[in-house]
Amino acid sequence: MAAVPSYHLDSLVTQEMLGLDGSDAAEVAIRTLVAGRSLERIADHAGIIGARLLFLLTGDTEHLVSEVR
Repeated sequence: MAAVPSYHLDSLVTQEMLGLDGSDAAEVAIRTLVAGRSLERIADHAGIIGARLLFLLTGDTEHLVSEVR
């Protein structure tokens, strides 16, 4: 399977969840969406950590987002 840009993942997951059927479809969909949200938050935190690390290494604030400054 080829890599999918992250901005397309939300729509892909939504389409997959809408296609589920069976007695446990709602539970699977909810658990998948919660896991996806958690992974998105982890990715956001990783980006902030990376920006802070670049600042520590270079002293340049150019790449820091406003929340970190």
